Amino acid sequence: MKNAICAVVAATAITVLVFGAALARVPSPEADRIPHIEVCFVLDTTGSMEQLIEGAKQKIWSITSQMATAKPAPQIKLGLIGFRDRGDQYVTKVFDLTDDLDDVYGNLIAFQAGGGGDIPESVNQALHEAVTKISWSKDRDTLRVIFLVGDAPPHMDYTDDVKYPDTLKLAAQSDIVINTVQAGSIAQTTPFWQEIATKAQGQYARIELTGGMKAITTPVDAELSRLSVELSKTVVPWGDALRQRAIMSKNAVAVGGATGGATGTAAASSATAADRVLFMNLEIGAAGTKTVVTGDGELIKDLAANRVKLEDIKDSDLPPQMQQMSMEQRKKYVADLTARRTELQTQVDALAKKRAEYMKVEMSKLPDQSDRDSFDARVGDVIRTQGLRKGIQYEAPAPLTPAK
Repeated sequence: MKNAICAVVAATAITVLVFGAALARVPSPEADRIPHIEVCFVLDTTGSMEQLIEGAKQKIWSITSQMATAKPAPQIKLGLIGFRDRGDQYVTKVFDLTDDLDDVYGNLIAFQAGGGGDIPESVNQALHEAVTKISWSKDRDTLRVIFLVGDAPPHMDYTDDVKYPDTLKLAAQSDIVINTVQAGSIAQTTPFWQEIATKAQGQYARIELTGGMKAITTPVDAELSRLSVELSKTVVPWGDALRQRAIMSKNAVAVGGATGGATGTAAASSATAADRVLFMNLEIGAAGTKTVVTGDGELIKDLAANRVKLEDIKDSDLPPQMQQMSMEQRKKYVADLTARRTELQTQVDALAKKRAEYMKVEMSKLPDQSDRDSFDARVGDVIRTQGLRKGIQYEAPAPLTPAK
């Protein structure tokens, strides 16, 4: 009897210890929370903004990478609105929020500066559409940010416009922060940009009309660009014909080829290609999955994230080279490409460290704080600062340099 009691006590003690240890390992909801960042760039695309727009095309991947350096890495959605003025080729072009960043890149590089002529632009309409036509999330934990970027003040004489003070009230109701980036030094613009930022809980910055973005090429960029091309060869589209074409089109843009939707696009520079492949190699979101092309419909990524099973895909939804394969052949084909992708991504990781060290040294050589006054640096500084409002932490927050 005594032995039986001892056995029960021992078993109970073990159960308590195991159960207690299991409880200790259960992560808190806060620890499991994946940050979400939604950013819409409202960009003046009139002729005077040509250099800034071209610089933004080169820097979009490094800007996004700055946003992704929080721990844990956030899920990021970007939107884009280009605006000009009435009488120009268009007043606004609206591209909704998406986590398909290759699509965002394609839309951005399609923008060509033009139009304008008089100083005021359709800022009021663009800003109102950014608040009301973009599909912002409704939860309280997401950081929702607009960057209004331009050099000219709004037309306040259009009687059928929704004026910016009314739009700012709508933004506040939706917990959307509006930051203003004044390009150049048109005196009439400054008070409007400052008022918008102040009343929308944002920050105002002034940068050079060129955007001030520094193009630094590193010794490993060419190799990273080559790896980007090699990684693109591991992309396997699946789904209907339209989705497969979209995936391959974006993949072509990513490696600098000419594709639909990006008219007049030149081959991407090695530095831009390097920025993109480094962003893709970050482990983003809850699944922590690296990728080669963003958006839905890439088989290797979707299988790794358990979004689909190979056995469940119809033959007609596979690319032509896989349709005639047996299931065993398909599995081997996928396994071989997955292994190749992992090998290439490991090489990218090694080069990323070398590139970061080189960039740090080169940036330190720049005079004064000019590197902090560029468009991409300003955006990164603002996201780091405003992310704190939603508990989004960055390892080394950099204070925003006061605008001159």
